[in-house]
This record gives sequence, C-alpha cells and structure tokens, in this order.
Amino acid sequence: MLRLSCASVSFLLLEAHMENALNDFRELLAVETAKIDRAIAEAHRASISFLAARGNLNSSGGMIKVTRDAAGTIPMHCQTAFTLLLRTLSAHGVKVDQSNKDAVTAILRAWTEERLLQLKRVVSITAPMRANSAQSESFLKEIDEAGDLEIRRIAGEISLIAASQGREKPDQQSYNMVFNGQVGVVQTGAGSFGIANQHIDQGASEALTAALSKIHALATQDDSPQRNDVLELVADAQSELAKEKPNPFKLRSLVSGLGDALSMMPKLKEGYEVLKWAGTLVGVSLP
Repeated sequence: MLRLSCASVSFLLLEAHMENALNDFRELLAVETAKIDRAIAEAHRASISFLAARGNLNSSGGMIKVTRDAAGTIPMHCQTAFTLLLRTLSAHGVKVDQSNKDAVTAILRAWTEERLLQLKRVVSITAPMRANSAQSESFLKEIDEAGDLEIRRIAGEISLIAASQGREKPDQQSYNMVFNGQVGVVQTGAGSFGIANQHIDQGASEALTAALSKIHALATQDDSPQRNDVLELVADAQSELAKEKPNPFKLRSLVSGLGDALSMMPKLKEGYEVLKWAGTLVGVSLP
C-alpha cells in the first residue's frame, strides 16, 4: 500500500488547487481578451477610415496610429491578467508567497510575451503596415517596449505581495476602504485580494464631457479640412460616454484618435490641451 506523508499530501493538494486556478484564469482571460480584440478592431477601422479620408493611409503617421491603437491596450490588459490570476489563485486557496512568486510571475510573463506577438501580428496586417512592410519592425518595437514595462511592473507587484506574507499581526485592526476612482487590485491581507473592475468614473466622465464640448465649440468655428473628421470623432466619443456603461476600451481609442487629429490642427491647440488633461483620467496619455 502506498503511504504518503502529510507534506506530500499537502503538496499534491496545492498542485491540484494551482492547476484548477490556472484553468479558471485561462477561461476568464480568454473572455477579456476577446473584448479587447474587438475594441482594437474597431479602433483600427476608425483609424484607417480617418487616415484614408486625409490621404495619409500609407504614411508613417498611419503606421504610428495603428501601432498605438494596439499598444495602448497593453497596460490595461496586463492589469486585467494580473487581477484575474490573483483572483483565481485566492479563490482556490493558493497564497502568493516567497515559495511560488517566481512561478506566478513566470505565468504572467509567458502570457504577456505571447500577447505581444499576437498584437504585432494584428498590427502587421493593417493597410499602413502592409504598404511599408520593410519599415514595420521599427514601429512595432513600441508594442514590445510597452509589454516589457508591464512585465517589470507586475513582477515588482508580485514581489511586494509575497514579501507581505506573515507580516500581519493576529490582533491587527481591520479597516473599511472606499475608493473613488479606478482600482485594479486591493490587497486586504496576506493572500486576500479585493477586486474592482476598472471603469469610467463620474469625475472622469464629467471632465471628458466638458473637454468634448469645448472641442466641439472650437471645431465648429474652424475651417480646416480636418474639421468634419474632428466633429465626427467628438460625436462618437460623446455617444459612447452617454451610455449607461461606456466601453472603456472604445472610449480610450476614440480619445486617442481625437488627440491625434487635434495635434495636426494648430488652431485647436486649446482643445487639445483640455483633452490631454481629461484623457489622463480615462487612461490615455497624449504627447
């Protein structure tokens, strides 16, 4: 008869819990990935339509735009993967500590690297990239750079979580926490995580609404060829923002596209500056 020590049984149970957690993680992440892929496809269609209308479809500006449509999703997507992995591990009773932090980091690193390859393939088949295939690699580096930063950030976060294990005192006072903004992961104790979905909060919505109104007012008085394109992007962003649950990925794409359009219209500099500030509240960083 095979006899197993308590330590062996515990190890086997931990392995089983880890595998179950990873299966749930993969299924949940596949759903989120599908949502982001749809948002990227919509962003690419909007960008290509905008570029074609201006005669810039095959320009370097077009290559930059389609690359950034994809690269801009990397921070949120990596944060989503990080959140889901912690959530599934916690649900299956697996704590992140010094014994498994490297394995947890490796899981997210492998997923991120595969995701970067997928994004580069998606960008490579867009019209601007196909027309300039010899130059595409230099533009696609932006995707790798964004991914590398996220891998480093997540590795640091996991190290902090692992380091915190065992530091709580038995009689440690509990606290109620209220967050009035976008929150990805909140560690409420050793191996305990509160998960909050990222969303467009009221403050961000109000700031963006005001910025769009300002841009609309400025654009209606402008006589440049890009005027109608800007007004169309403003209308699309306002329509998305007016929904009960705005799609954050689509909204970020619209804000990014609007920023690109405004950056080429000197007379609308004031509108660009307002959008630049409001954009930071929804996760868009305009240059």
